Amino acid sequence: MGAVTQAQSGKQEADARDLEIRNLRRLRIAFWIVAGVTGFLQIWLQDHIIWADSLSYLDSGDMLWQGDFANAITNHWSPGLPFLLGLALKVFHPIGLWEVAVVKLVDLTIFLFAMGSFDFFVNQFCRYHERSVVSEYLGTKLVAPKLALASVGYLLFIWTITRLLPAWYTTPDMLMMGILFLICGLLLKIKMGATGWMSFAILGVLLGCGYLVKAPMFPLAFMFLGIAFLLVGDFKKAVPRIVLSFGLFALIATPLVLKLSQLAGGLTFGKSGAWNYARYVDGIAVAYHWHGQPPGSGTPLHPTRVLLETPTVYEFGSPVRGTFPPWRDPYYWFAGINPHFDLKGQWRVLKANAKILEEQASGLERGFIYGFLILLCMSSDRRLIARIVAKQWFLLLPSIGALAMFSIVLVQDRYVAPYPIVIGLVVFSGVAVVRSANSLKLVYVTVLLAAALFAASSARPAAAELVSFAKSLHGNKVLGRGGPWHVSTEAVDDALRARGIQRGDRVAYIGGSGDFYWARLAGLQVNAEIRQSAPDTILYSLVPNTSVEGLEHSVDIYWASPSELKEKIDRILYKAGSKAIVTDAFPATGGTNDWDHVPGTSFYIHLLSGRTEGDGK
Repeated sequence: MGAVTQAQSGKQEADARDLEIRNLRRLRIAFWIVAGVTGFLQIWLQDHIIWADSLSYLDSGDMLWQGDFANAITNHWSPGLPFLLGLALKVFHPIGLWEVAVVKLVDLTIFLFAMGSFDFFVNQFCRYHERSVVSEYLGTKLVAPKLALASVGYLLFIWTITRLLPAWYTTPDMLMMGILFLICGLLLKIKMGATGWMSFAILGVLLGCGYLVKAPMFPLAFMFLGIAFLLVGDFKKAVPRIVLSFGLFALIATPLVLKLSQLAGGLTFGKSGAWNYARYVDGIAVAYHWHGQPPGSGTPLHPTRVLLETPTVYEFGSPVRGTFPPWRDPYYWFAGINPHFDLKGQWRVLKANAKILEEQASGLERGFIYGFLILLCMSSDRRLIARIVAKQWFLLLPSIGALAMFSIVLVQDRYVAPYPIVIGLVVFSGVAVVRSANSLKLVYVTVLLAAALFAASSARPAAAELVSFAKSLHGNKVLGRGGPWHVSTEAVDDALRARGIQRGDRVAYIGGSGDFYWARLAGLQVNAEIRQSAPDTILYSLVPNTSVEGLEHSVDIYWASPSELKEKIDRILYKAGSKAIVTDAFPATGGTNDWDHVPGTSFYIHLLSGRTEGDGK
């Protein structure tokens, strides 16, 4: 009788495992469909898609694949994403605005990589949770089952791509997120006993590639190596494996470190952090054209050149290559800057960044919060929750460490997107309720409640995206073609070519925009400008008001200037190599005179010629 009972019990357990496996498989399929469609629609429907950072990555990618490493590598932009963008452009050779479609194909590929990496991480997390937590407290407490845990993880990922890091961003952040999930998944495998040489070889390669994608991975890499060392648990076994990981990391990272150090004139793994620190902590309120302001911020070594004081005309056609050199290599123009610790400034930035993180946390879907509070109320043993969470210190430590690192300088949603997912999953895994007949059902009902509330809050924007998608298909607007940004960009390109401006020429710009894709499309370099300082809401929220007072309003001054001064500026710009002036800041009350309006856009073009150079002599 006992044997029969035991056999029946074994069969029931096997059936339960088979059911759980089938449900997990269905859940993964649902995740890939929902998240995949969400990311695809974001990429397809986003109209304004090549922004200032993306333009610099595209220019860098071109130079990398042209073999111009001297100009391709800068102390501000990491080469990982430019490498992929340049490769895609080299393979497909797109014409005109079809370049945007290729860029979006790269975005989609990176997004799918991030999804796969997260799926791997969740799978490893559930395995670790089952082995180390479920087995330890089996029979006394009901800890979060795999299906509930995976559901929460997938929901957090979808929340992240809809709130913090959309798939359409052409930045390295999505690629970095995918690499971080692979690293976290690998740490889980090492914790579960996968301490062979291959695991540590892969870890070293991932850390090296992560550094090529984003410079902040360099300091984080040493934290991950230290954690991996501790996870092995055997000093003699751990040392040679960590040496292997570090060796592969160094092999990948060293060439870039040497090049960046050569450019900076001293040892460095990248200067973007110093540049941001000087702006946000020390209060340097300009992104372009730093000339030593405010006092004490340093002495410029090679700033952009001032051709005229009032209105201020800047020239920057050399030595930096690219569509818009001031943003192509910001640190070159800021060389000589003196980032320095300022207690008052640091405290101000820490408070501001803490507020940003608080807003991110408060922006979490109420379903997650309600569900966690319900399960927390059911958990009678708070110490057990703390013990379960503490067992996963190797995931919490790098996540909290990364958040602390960014908080010192600047927190943006896309920078910190992966870490709330990891922290949220670890915290939810600590839920341990009293085992009873209804406790399992309540756990699943709570997770379903969170999913339902999340779906309800997302239903309206999701429906709007589907309608927009249908309209784009009906109007044959592939990847936003026919949208305002595409129409405007293509129209400016056509207008410039119609007026004899050829690829390789230089043009000047008047305005306050950072969108110069029209110049890239036409094969031009913006080599001079009269800039109106546009409000930077992020910067203005961090620096003191005194730092942003008196920013130049040269565009207004230019339009109010007499014709004689405008002719003088024409001569100055023509002498500097500009063939035309392009503006998207033409005054509503201004007469067009020698300015040609680009129909259907806010742009105007003013041609320069040798005649203007001789006028007034």
